[in-house]
Amino acid sequence: MKMNIIKTLTKKIIFGGLYPAIYRHFCWKNTVDGGILLLELRFDRLSDNLLPYYRHYKKVGKKVRMLCLDTENKKGAALLRAYIRLFRAISRARLVYLTESSNVLAAVKIRPETKMIQVWHACGAFKRFGYGLYDAPKEAYYNDYDLTPVSGKRIEEIYAQSMHQQREKVRALGVARTDICFSEPFIAAAGKKVRQAVPVSAGKQIIAFIPTFRGNVACAQMPALPDIEKLCAAWKDSAVLLYKGHPAVQERPEIPAAAADFFFDVTDRLETEYLMAAADILITDYSSVIFDYSLYQKPMIFYTYDLEAYDDGRGFYFPFETFIPGRICRNTEELISAGTEALCGVWDREKVRKFREDFMGACDGHSLERITDAAERIVHQNQ
Repeated sequence: MKMNIIKTLTKKIIFGGLYPAIYRHFCWKNTVDGGILLLELRFDRLSDNLLPYYRHYKKVGKKVRMLCLDTENKKGAALLRAYIRLFRAISRARLVYLTESSNVLAAVKIRPETKMIQVWHACGAFKRFGYGLYDAPKEAYYNDYDLTPVSGKRIEEIYAQSMHQQREKVRALGVARTDICFSEPFIAAAGKKVRQAVPVSAGKQIIAFIPTFRGNVACAQMPALPDIEKLCAAWKDSAVLLYKGHPAVQERPEIPAAAADFFFDVTDRLETEYLMAAADILITDYSSVIFDYSLYQKPMIFYTYDLEAYDDGRGFYFPFETFIPGRICRNTEELISAGTEALCGVWDREKVRKFREDFMGACDGHSLERITDAAERIVHQNQ
């Protein structure tokens, strides 16, 4: 009991006093220099969500900085130093692009000269997050962003409520990283890269198997796999199955000797965007990759053997069975049936088209242009 009181009091002092004081110090010391800041809180390098912005601003000759704090691998004094760097950098920036929420950043009131653009790391709206959770956080995790671009009109209200944002500042402008999905050179390069990584795939259809994890992300577990030998027997003459594990999962699947030329673990060999661009069919479960993949308008199959039991502590925004754009399979036999039909070209094209229109309607290959234009207009409106 006493320890809980001390922890609560310490947190109040840090978030209510220390962090705001550090930020105010840098605001007093620094003026906004017109620069653009690309902020990665958890990682030590720019993610695919921010790389398009870096390339764009470099190309047009704008002053752009990267700040990759790698907070997941820092503790104590090292973490505090990272947050000091964060407040210093934001105090100077004209535009800040970030991809996730932060209770540290939400502890301060951003100066009006700095405009915050929240380019969220996920497309669509699948599993609940933020204040959309049934057990919503009591403390602030989101700033008052000047713009939050989303992938489609249908989810504007969901994002506004889940982030406690003004509705008019959440706009269906698209997601910049999806622009490559409309690039023929990229799609061709992805196909070549996948064929090089798995040479036996030449002349066969590619089935991408991209499931999410089970349990808590801190101790993420690999999901149970279907009977790979049975899938091999059914599909090996016409397809290969390429498994891409979730980055939080350390475990790797066992590859049966009988399926060595059919089932391949490409988790450490192929990026998800390349695999999706090259795949003819996607098998997944509760992963948000379905939004990106819907842009290719190809068949999706959902291997959800644990649908009734699945719980990552969040829940869904829509009923799973009516929301997903493909067949639900609860066992290997149902998966073989759905996969065999898809390999033969039998799948619900209209359902995928409608899903794409509802959730990814603003993603058309020009998202980056729309978002950066909107950001510049926000800056100039306040000058």
